Amino acid sequence: MKRRTLLAALGSASVGVLGATAGPGSDGLIGVWRLVSCERELDNGRIDKPLGEQPVGRLIYDEEKRVSVQMMRPGRHLESAKAARTSWEAAQIANCGEIREMVAGYLAYFGTYEVDESTKTISHTVTGSLVPGWVGTVRKRNYDLTGDSLKMTLRRGAEIERIAWKRDSG
Repeated sequence: MKRRTLLAALGSASVGVLGATAGPGSDGLIGVWRLVSCERELDNGRIDKPLGEQPVGRLIYDEEKRVSVQMMRPGRHLESAKAARTSWEAAQIANCGEIREMVAGYLAYFGTYEVDESTKTISHTVTGSLVPGWVGTVRKRNYDLTGDSLKMTLRRGAEIERIAWKRDSG
């Protein structure tokens, strides 16, 4: 089966975390998720939205325990990159400020995942990433899965990161 066909099938049907078949809108993780919000509550109580008010992103979990995550701050404009034919070329012709804008406004990684239902945690083991230092690391988050809503949280000292996803129905 072609990868695109498989992803389309995963988006319209889902499989539960423990592998039991589940219908659309069920509590299973398998499928495609759309980013709703990404925020950090800082130690002073201030809320920071690193990807802006209306971030764009996709989270994909498949039956083989693979994960892919892409999140972006919309509205990034890089004049020098408009003429580039490939992302490699864009990176070669961009100046330091433009490269900083590219990286600061986009997060992408892929790998495998494990779910621990007893502690309500999801662990992503990173195989490849825009951030080279993440390769080989485990990104662990607490989660709350309710119907078509998936919320992930991570506490780092007094700082709390919250990411909300909605099942993408197409």
